[in-house]
Amino acid sequence: MSDLLKSAYEYFSGPTNGQSDNSFVGQVVEISNVKLRIKKVIAEGGFAVVFVAQDIATGKDYALKRLLAADEEAKNNIIQEINVLKKLSGHPNIIQYLSASFIDKAQTTHGQSEFLLVTELCTGGSLMEILQSRTSPFDPETITKIFYQAAKALAHMHSQTPAITHRDLKIENLLIGKDCTIKLCDFGSSTTEIYRPDISWSANQHSSLEENMARFTTPMYRAPEMVDTWNNYFIGPPVDIWALGCILYTFCYLKHPFEDSAKLRIINANYNLPPDPKYSCFHDIIRGCLRVNPEQRLTVSGVLEQLAAIAESNGYNLKAPLGLFSSLKGGAGSFLKNLKDTSTKVMATMQQSIARTDLDVNYITSRIIVMPYPSEGLESAYRTNHIEDVRLFLDSRHPNLKYSVYNVSGKSYHSKFGQARVVDCSFAYPEQFKAPLLNSLYQLCEDVYEYLAGDSRNVVVIHCTDGKATSATMVCGLLIYAGLFEVPEDALQMFAVKRCPPNMRPSELRYLYYLADIVKNPSIQPHYKPITLVTVQMQPVPLFTKIRDGCRPYVEVYSENRCLLSTLQEYEKMRLFNIAEGKVLLPINVTLCGDVCVVLYHARNILGGVMSQGKATGIKICQIQFHTGFIAEEETCLRFNKSELDELSEGQDHYQDRFTVSLNVFVSDVERKPSQPPPWLTDQTRRVADTVFGTKIEQDETVDNFVSK
Repeated sequence: MSDLLKSAYEYFSGPTNGQSDNSFVGQVVEISNVKLRIKKVIAEGGFAVVFVAQDIATGKDYALKRLLAADEEAKNNIIQEINVLKKLSGHPNIIQYLSASFIDKAQTTHGQSEFLLVTELCTGGSLMEILQSRTSPFDPETITKIFYQAAKALAHMHSQTPAITHRDLKIENLLIGKDCTIKLCDFGSSTTEIYRPDISWSANQHSSLEENMARFTTPMYRAPEMVDTWNNYFIGPPVDIWALGCILYTFCYLKHPFEDSAKLRIINANYNLPPDPKYSCFHDIIRGCLRVNPEQRLTVSGVLEQLAAIAESNGYNLKAPLGLFSSLKGGAGSFLKNLKDTSTKVMATMQQSIARTDLDVNYITSRIIVMPYPSEGLESAYRTNHIEDVRLFLDSRHPNLKYSVYNVSGKSYHSKFGQARVVDCSFAYPEQFKAPLLNSLYQLCEDVYEYLAGDSRNVVVIHCTDGKATSATMVCGLLIYAGLFEVPEDALQMFAVKRCPPNMRPSELRYLYYLADIVKNPSIQPHYKPITLVTVQMQPVPLFTKIRDGCRPYVEVYSENRCLLSTLQEYEKMRLFNIAEGKVLLPINVTLCGDVCVVLYHARNILGGVMSQGKATGIKICQIQFHTGFIAEEETCLRFNKSELDELSEGQDHYQDRFTVSLNVFVSDVERKPSQPPPWLTDQTRRVADTVFGTKIEQDETVDNFVSK
């Protein structure tokens, strides 16, 4: 067994006697204000050692990887590895980063820079260990499920901007999470660089590049363009596809297609597919991955499509869990005994499971979960997150109904989650409103916080339709309410990293700023002085007619769930504004207080349509939502540029440069007492940010990464 495989095996079965003497064992280190006692070595290699480290305060075990950098290049490589892992964390098939610290060489006794990388400890075992113990391959269904998850992890890497290439994809780097999910690890070779050798390159350039490839890759998995750069193929993400082909071949036949790492066989893709019909369904994928020309290889999307087709034709459920891997072991044996793995990098074996296979579920913190609307019935055929899968996931991760679901989708349901607590948040979103009403946003944040504070085991699940903008508004509002963030953009950055860019509407961001003003110290609270909207002006004239020379506008004004004004009339009675007029000016003269939504439409006449018989139907030009309590008494005009408007129509030809909407307003000098006191006046909650986290180390790492200094 090679040293690398030995260390990988020992990660899960315990260290050798020699390893237990490592001088680092027994020491106490402090990372992000958390003290960790080093218990034992679990993997060791030339550049790093991995330990079990126990939080002294809680007794919880983590994995701690200690990396030493002798020079600036090694230091930069370690920093890149950590940054890649941080960026990719959160995907269900990628290992999860928790924390890291750096010690400058001037402060160490060994004269080298030192990095300590912390993740949650993985106890699920290694895929390598299972394959080593088998005398026969997995059945096709198991191979399909395992390989599908590996490909999903790679798809997440390749979908980044710019794409991240793993460069050292191999079976040794596929681990098994606690929920029997495949996890991709070891990003020490990952890069966003693409190399493009050409006929102008010198021999030294080719030699240097090949040496670089040899440093960061494993011989038997290297693609032809890495082994021989004189073919002048570009070197980028397709090298991972070649490695996928090698992995799939090995799954099927318990031997590597290039186990001798012979250069000539690799650059000519000289391998043999055994005639066993049992695995013939995978032959097209293997051939598509193992093409000499990287431009002719399958993409990772193509691999996933073919796997989905195999699953559909054979009735495999890709969403079904893999089951206990102990039951998949096929007896004694080691098909890998002849492999010549010359890699010197130790395998990173740290892990935190985040979600079941194929579930679109993300933990923003260990106590805040975000997902899209759970599907059932026919819609489950084309949408992820079937309700039964979601319930099984939540019940297994958070038993005894220690979770509360907050539905901000606007679609009500009652029985989807059985006896679990479900809060229908539709009251916060009257028709036309894109951001939640301010009072409602505050009340929801208060309710979520109190639920989390009530039991340290409680978690909350927040979902809208797609798990993006509306969910992000709720989550970011909660984090601001809890006192973690003062600036909404910091909270949004955290959401974007932990889940996805939220594509938040301007009004949603505006309301997060309102909330931040209310909860900060000293608090800036809205007044209740009525304002009169006198006129609305659009400048230049938006272009919504068929020939794009003007518009026929009308306006609707909403105060919470009431429409206070609509200028919609019979089509011919509404004025057409031409582009030459320069602006649109509409009188409003409506007085209101609190949450306001102004919607502007272009009227068009469609006979026989939904609104016919000479009446108009509208195309939305834009809309604006705001709270009157944050308009200063001396203010007379509110101006909104394009970036501050909601619901802009798609296309580049509707709005001219510097398009703005202006509201002429008059603010009363007399307060109108609300019927109910606003919730921030009655809230007695003593808020602390650690309520939204499971551990102190998680909180400190979040503050370090996302809170503006």
